[in-house]
Amino acid sequence: MQQLSERIMAFGMRSMTVKRLSIVIYTVLLTVGLGTHVFAASQAAMINSPQAQQMLQQLAPQQQAQVQEALSAGATDTPAETTLDTSKVYESQKKSKSETVTARSALEKLYESRALRNPQLIALRGNSSFGEALPEEMHGVNYSQFGYTVFSQNHILTASSTQSDDAYILGPGDAITIYLWGKLEERMDLTLDNNGFVVLPKAGPMNLSGVPFRNSGKLIQQILAKHFVNFDIQVVLKSRRNITVYLLGQAAEPGSFQVPAGTRLTGLLYLAHGPKKEGSLRKIQILRNNRVVRTVDLYDYLLSGDRRQDVLLENDDTVLISPIGDTVLIGGTVAQSGIYEMTSGDGLSDILSFAAGLTWDHYYKRVQIFRVQTGEFQRVEDIIVQTPTELIEKTKKIKLQNGDMVVFHPVRRELRNVVTAVGNFAQPGHYQWEPTMSLADLIGKAEGVLPHSLSRVDVYRYVTETNTRLITLDYTKAEDRAFKIQEWDVVKAYSESALLPSEKVLIQGAVRNPGSYPLLGDMRIQDLLFMAKLDTVLRAPEVDVLRLQPSGEVSLVSVSLNGDGRASPNILLRPSDDIRVKTLKNPKIRVRISGEVAFPGEFTMTEKSRITDLVARAGGITPEAYLIATVFTRDKLSDHESSGYEKVVYDEQKRLMYDQLQMTAFSEIDKQINQKILEARVGYIQQLQQFGRRNKGRMVIAMEQIMAEAQGAERDFLLEDGDVLVIPKRPDYIQILGGVESPATYQFLNVRTAEEYIANAGGFTKYADKENVKVFRVDGTVAKFDQNLQPGDIVYVPENITVPFNWMIFMKSTVEVFKTVSDAVFSFLVIKGLATGF
Repeated sequence: MQQLSERIMAFGMRSMTVKRLSIVIYTVLLTVGLGTHVFAASQAAMINSPQAQQMLQQLAPQQQAQVQEALSAGATDTPAETTLDTSKVYESQKKSKSETVTARSALEKLYESRALRNPQLIALRGNSSFGEALPEEMHGVNYSQFGYTVFSQNHILTASSTQSDDAYILGPGDAITIYLWGKLEERMDLTLDNNGFVVLPKAGPMNLSGVPFRNSGKLIQQILAKHFVNFDIQVVLKSRRNITVYLLGQAAEPGSFQVPAGTRLTGLLYLAHGPKKEGSLRKIQILRNNRVVRTVDLYDYLLSGDRRQDVLLENDDTVLISPIGDTVLIGGTVAQSGIYEMTSGDGLSDILSFAAGLTWDHYYKRVQIFRVQTGEFQRVEDIIVQTPTELIEKTKKIKLQNGDMVVFHPVRRELRNVVTAVGNFAQPGHYQWEPTMSLADLIGKAEGVLPHSLSRVDVYRYVTETNTRLITLDYTKAEDRAFKIQEWDVVKAYSESALLPSEKVLIQGAVRNPGSYPLLGDMRIQDLLFMAKLDTVLRAPEVDVLRLQPSGEVSLVSVSLNGDGRASPNILLRPSDDIRVKTLKNPKIRVRISGEVAFPGEFTMTEKSRITDLVARAGGITPEAYLIATVFTRDKLSDHESSGYEKVVYDEQKRLMYDQLQMTAFSEIDKQINQKILEARVGYIQQLQQFGRRNKGRMVIAMEQIMAEAQGAERDFLLEDGDVLVIPKRPDYIQILGGVESPATYQFLNVRTAEEYIANAGGFTKYADKENVKVFRVDGTVAKFDQNLQPGDIVYVPENITVPFNWMIFMKSTVEVFKTVSDAVFSFLVIKGLATGF
C-alpha cells in the first residue's frame, strides 16, 4: 500500500509539469481565437478515444462511474465552436455540481405549471377558466364570468349614480342657490360652512346640516317669513360636497376616491371598473366606523335592476370586495350560458334562473352535471326525469358544488311525424304523417300532380339513417294508390319532359349574356341573339354557326348582320348548335393623368397614343410642374419589381434578421446598447416599404427628355389601357433616415452639398454604415450617396450593431478554461496510471 502511494505521488509530480505545459499551450491558442474549438475537440477526443475507453474498462464499476463523471464535467458541457464567444465560455464555467438539484427543481416547476393548467384543479380552486374540462358538446363557446363586463367600461359619475336631489342630505361644503320673488326679489348663492350654517338676510345664521334637501326650502321660507311678507322662494342644489371613500380587496382599481356626496355603491364600482375576475359580486362589504354595516349581493341589481341594495356611501366609508366564492358553469340550451358565483343557499334552480331559463329547443330528458370527485377525477351525473314538470321540480332540490358544470342538451335536430312530396306536385313540401296515410292521401294533401306528369312516382324510404330503398309505384292503379306511406318517406312525381333529352344551344362572343340556352320550339338565330343581348358596339358583320351533322362532322354556317343587328338569313336553330358572334379588337384605351396639368382626369385615347399625346389632351403642363419626379404606373408591372426599392428593402430586412439573431449571443449590457438601434431600423424599413408600395407598378421614365424631344421620339412610348401619369409640384425638402443624429425632413437648398445636409442632421452616428448610404431618387431610381441631391430625394444611412470587446471577461474566461483543461489532462493521466500500474 505504501509503495502504491509513493508511485501515485511521483506520478502527480510529473503530471504537474504536464499541467503547467498545457496552460501555456492553451494560452497561445485562446489568444489567436482558436482555444474554444481546440479545447472542446481535445476533450471529446480524450473521452471517446479507444485507449481511454479501454483503460476505463479495466477499472472497477464504481471507479468507472466516478472517472466518467469527472471527465464529462469538463468535456461535454462546452460545444465545439469555431469562433470564440467569451460570454458563452464564461457562463459555461459557472455550472456547479448541483446540476442534478437544478434539474429536479425544473421538473418540479414544470409539474406545477401543468397542474395549474389542469382545468379540474382550477375548478376546485374556484377559478373560472374551465377550459378543456368542458364536455365536447360545449366546445367552441366562449363562457365568460357573469356580470364583470358591466363595470369594465369607462364611466363618469352622473345623477343616476348618486342620490336624487330631493332625498339628498345637506352637509358642510354643499352649495345652494336661493331665488326670492314678490315684494322681495333676490338671488343668493350660499355654501354651507364647516359647521353646516348659511347666513340669511336679516335672519342671520341658519343650520342646514343634516336637513333633507326637499325640506330646505320650506324651512328657509319659515325663517325669512319672520322678517319679510308676500314673497315666494325656490331653492336649487347648485353643487354637492365631495366625500372620500376607499375601495379595497379584489377590486380592478383599488384605492381612495373623491366622489360627490350621495354617491351609491354601484356608482363607485362603475368609476373603478368593478371587481377583478378573482373578486366577488355577491359579497361586497360596506365598513363604516370600523364595523360592517352592510353586505351587498349585486346579482339582484345585475339580473333585474333591483337597486334596493345599492347602498348610499358616506364620508370615510370603506368598500371591501371579498375573493370570489364557489363558481359553477351552466351551458347548452339556456338563454344565457356562463359562469356564475354561488352563495350557500343557491341550488340548480337558482343558477338556472340566473341564466334566464331554458331555451325552446332543450331536451328535458338529458341534463348532466360534470363534477370533480375529491380532486381525483371528473365524473358525470345524469338528472333523470320523465316530464318537463318533473325536471323543474328536481332542479329545486339539487345542490351544486364548486366547479360543477351543468349541461342542458338540445333536442335532436330532425323532423318527426313528417313525409315529403317533391317534384311535379301542385303543392310540393312537407306534410304531417299519419299511421293510416296512403299514397292517395299524400297526393290529395299535395293537391294532386300537375298536368303532363308521368304516372310513375318513386318512394324513397329510409332503411337506416344513411341507406334508402327505392319503391316505384303507378298512382293511376288502385293497388298502388292504397300503398301505405311511412314516416320520413319522400315521394317524387315526374314531368313528361323528364323522359326527353335536354336540347340546348350555345352562344359566345360579342354578346352581353353568353352561355347555354334551352332550345325552344321554332327558335331561330335572331331569337337567340335577342335573349343573349347582342353587343352593338363590338359586333362584327358576321355570325358563325357550328352545327353537328348526323354523320358526326361539324359544318360551318355563316350568317350576316345588317345595320340594325338583324340576322340574314334568320336560320332555324338545331340542338347543340354553337353560335360564335365575331368581335373586333377594341381600338380604344382609357388612361389617367393628374397633378400639374391644365385639365387632369381620365381620357379615352386611341391605341396609338403616346405620352405627349396624353399631356396635350390634358392642356399641357403648368409652370409648377416638376418633371423629373413624374410617376408613371402600369397595372401589369405591379407584380414585378419596378425599381431598386424592393431589393434595398429586402437586403435591409435580411441584415436586420441576421443582426437580431446575433443579439441572442450578446451580454445584457450589449443588448441594451444595440436594441434601440434595431428598433429604429425596423421603423426605417417600414417607412421604405410604405414608400415602395406607393411606387408599385412604377416605370422609371425620363419625362424632361420626353417633353424636350420631338413628338413620337424613342422615349415617347405608346400608352396602354389603365396607364396612370402623375406630374407633381416641385417639393422643397429632402428626407434623411437612419444613422444620423437627427433623422428628419429638411428644407432643400441648392447651395448645400450632400455633406452639408448630413452635417445639418448632426452628422453620422458612430453606428452608421458610411460605405453603403443609399439615395432613393425622386425619379424612382436608387443610387449610391453622392453630391447631386434633388428636391424630394430620400437619403438612407444604414446602421450596424457593434459589440465592444470586454478584455476583463476575456481574461477571466481564459483563466477558467485553463483550469478546466488542466484538470481534464490530469484526470486522463490518472486513468492511464491506474490502468498501467504507473
